[in-house]
Amino acid sequence: MKDVSELFDARSKKYNDIYSEVNSKRLLHQEKKVRAEIVKELVTHYLSEINEGVIVDVGCGMGNVLLNLRESGHKAKMYGIDISQEMIRLANKNLNQAGYKNINFSTGTVEDIQVSANMVLSLGVAGYHQKQEDFLAELFLTLLDL
Repeated sequence: MKDVSELFDARSKKYNDIYSEVNSKRLLHQEKKVRAEIVKELVTHYLSEINEGVIVDVGCGMGNVLLNLRESGHKAKMYGIDISQEMIRLANKNLNQAGYKNINFSTGTVEDIQVSANMVLSLGVAGYHQKQEDFLAELFLTLLDL
């Protein structure tokens, strides 16, 4: 996983451009915006009765998903974890600029999750694992053990 961490450390320098209006016509930009809206709708529907639960985002990148959920009014405690130190640095920078509370971004892997969650998000992460089924099983078992 060190290779993936280094890949995203390097990508972090341009990753924020995906979300800028300058690149709004690019397919990747459009796909990420649509995916973010779908996630927001699913989370809103699922957590509508327990709006103050716990959400964990594994592979949170720059924290956009959790920050968008907070912006839309979700009061859940939120935890984002990513193997890239640079992505977490950007996530914390974005968090500080937004001024939101109850969001914690940290560098780590599935094994480092120390909270029990009502909802776990992991968008675009399994594809970087050679054994995707093992990653999903590990994710499930880690959260089940808590």
